[in-house]
Amino acid sequence: MFRLSLLFISLTYVLFAHSNITDNLKIQLDQAGDDSTRVDLLNELSKSYRSDNPDTALHLANEALRLAKRIGYDKGQAAALNKLAIIYKRQGRADTALQLQIRGKEILEHSPHQKTLADIYNNIANLYKLSGNYEEALTYHFKSLAIRDSLGLKKEIAQSYNNIGITLRQSKMDKSALHYFRQSLAIKQALNDRKGMAATWNNIAISYDNIDSNRLALQYYRKSLVLYRQLNMDNGVARALKNIGTVHEEMGRFDSALYYYHTSLPLQTKHDDRIGLASNYNNIGSLYYTRGKPDSAIAYFHKSLDLAIEIPESSIIEKAYFNLSEVYESLGQPTRALYYFQKFSDIKDSLLNESIARSIASLPAQYEVGKREKEIRNLKSERKEKINEIRQKTLVISLLAIVMVLIVLLGVVIVFNYHQKQKNLSLNHKQTINSMLQDQAAKSLDAMINGQEKERKRIAREVHDRLGSLISTVKYHYSSMESKVKNLSLENKSHFDEVNQLIDETAREIRKIAHNMESGILTTFGLLAALDDLKATLAKTGRIQMNVIAHGLDNRLESSLEIQLFRIIQELVSNCLKHAKASQIIISLTTNDDILNIMVQDDGIGFEPDKPSFKPGMGLKNIQTRVEQLKGTWSIDSGRGNGSTIILDIPITR
Repeated sequence: MFRLSLLFISLTYVLFAHSNITDNLKIQLDQAGDDSTRVDLLNELSKSYRSDNPDTALHLANEALRLAKRIGYDKGQAAALNKLAIIYKRQGRADTALQLQIRGKEILEHSPHQKTLADIYNNIANLYKLSGNYEEALTYHFKSLAIRDSLGLKKEIAQSYNNIGITLRQSKMDKSALHYFRQSLAIKQALNDRKGMAATWNNIAISYDNIDSNRLALQYYRKSLVLYRQLNMDNGVARALKNIGTVHEEMGRFDSALYYYHTSLPLQTKHDDRIGLASNYNNIGSLYYTRGKPDSAIAYFHKSLDLAIEIPESSIIEKAYFNLSEVYESLGQPTRALYYFQKFSDIKDSLLNESIARSIASLPAQYEVGKREKEIRNLKSERKEKINEIRQKTLVISLLAIVMVLIVLLGVVIVFNYHQKQKNLSLNHKQTINSMLQDQAAKSLDAMINGQEKERKRIAREVHDRLGSLISTVKYHYSSMESKVKNLSLENKSHFDEVNQLIDETAREIRKIAHNMESGILTTFGLLAALDDLKATLAKTGRIQMNVIAHGLDNRLESSLEIQLFRIIQELVSNCLKHAKASQIIISLTTNDDILNIMVQDDGIGFEPDKPSFKPGMGLKNIQTRVEQLKGTWSIDSGRGNGSTIILDIPITR
């Protein structure tokens, strides 16, 4: 009775305090003029009404948006769009919410309100994540992180790391997710954010659970449970207990699992966590069914179903119908089994239709996002045009040099030889691709890349040495005529000087051609361009997909460092092709102060570097030598059947 009275008093106090805040905002609004203060008050009032009266909240946010537009108050416009987006998201209109957040982003992208822009990027990422578009979600989470990092917002940086981890986990990349969860945890520990620490330990545990590391999953779930209990956060305690029960069930410890499921039930009931309760009832029913107690299983499946229908929560309803169908079939009651299976099929079809409807509704949002994608495509197109421009210029200048020095025969031979070599290279490429299909696409990649580099350097030397020396000879003989030029007429003297200048210019251009051909894409355009070129080469094989994620590499690194880093990554990719049997490689490059973090992950068969019997091959030894030369560190995270992740930290200077 005392507890009920205390709960009533607490609820009354909260409602009274909320009412006072709302009334105070109304008074201030009546006194405000048509300025930025009024916009801020309208936005705050909208937030106040959001839960109890969403229609009023929408009206107030729209009024704030109209006024902010009229007076040119960018931050107020973005805030109003954010308030509208939150309301629409709660109403299940995530696509409309995404369009509104993108409008807010476009308003603030060139404004000084960078902290607000970072929050909007974070909101956009979460909406993409909700629709299953994890690639776009990661892009916007990294954009948000970059701004927060530049502003030194530690709490928000930890949030970004955590959100990146969750997105990677939902993309089935739990090992990469663990890397970001740990970075988030380190900041929360430094800030003594105990609530955040408990949540992050829970996230780490889920990822370990997903990769079947049950021991580590239990360890982190228990750390989370202890801290939630210290903080008196019963909802967190209930979640941790249920998760611990799930791990025990996976390990075949059914009594322990049942104990943890039942222990979490009163806490879920206390906090009216109906989704958690419905899910928990379903788990308990499954356990009883596994242990040969169909009557108890049926009772809990019905509890789960009734509560899920009341919420409603379609995914749990679907599970309950399927489980009831299975248990009745095992009892030899085909009529009931068929009834519940038909219910399961109906709701599954309904969920599919909802998914199709959401896809159709997302088309306007995709149109907005397409603007940004078009900008990226334009940037890539510009880079390709620059490369083509260099190649075209090389050909034109080469032809000019040949005409000027009247060495047509030699020029034809060199050009013919060059084209023959290119044809041979093209043929070698085709043969290489066939060989890669037969032999795990490994050794031929190195041979192809090294062959291209050697051939480019050979042609560069040939242009420099042979054409360069011929031009020098022509220049020497031509200069020897200067003593006789004095006797020429003024007009002939002018022609002589013109030709002399053209010979000098031709010599300079030949040296420039040789330099450009020898340096290649890596030296000319940098590490990221070289990785994109490597990605395109791998894509032609059709056997493996490579993705590159870069954060903070807006400026070029020192040239020799970029070459060393590319060789290390090239060696790692080559090792993956030789041994991993992978279908996907992800390369992540992130700068943090004066450290470049490189993570190369594949989804292949993995290996066990911690075993005494493991002996590193020549490739790993080469990588170790290169990393030591750069005064960096590296580590391997791999296990048999779990893919592999290589993490490198390399000091850099800007």
